[in-house]
Amino acid sequence: MLDRMMNATATSGASSTSKAAAAIMRFGGITSSDRFQEKVPDDHVSEEDGLLGIGVAETMLKWHAEAIGRCAELSPPNDV
Repeated sequence: MLDRMMNATATSGASSTSKAAAAIMRFGGITSSDRFQEKVPDDHVSEEDGLLGIGVAETMLKWHAEAIGRCAELSPPNDV
């Protein structure tokens, strides 16, 4: 589908480029009014939102340790 649009755009000139872009946006569910609306944040972000909890840090470390262990198992011995 994209190839057909690009070939049509190449033969028709620049005016069909905007038509092709509009067709792709419609296919993706994006309307022109969505693009130009100003995005308003839903809620206020505070400094506490970025703090890392102990439980989350422990989970991240467990996942990291498991990933390193799997890399060591799957890699040739000379690479580790």
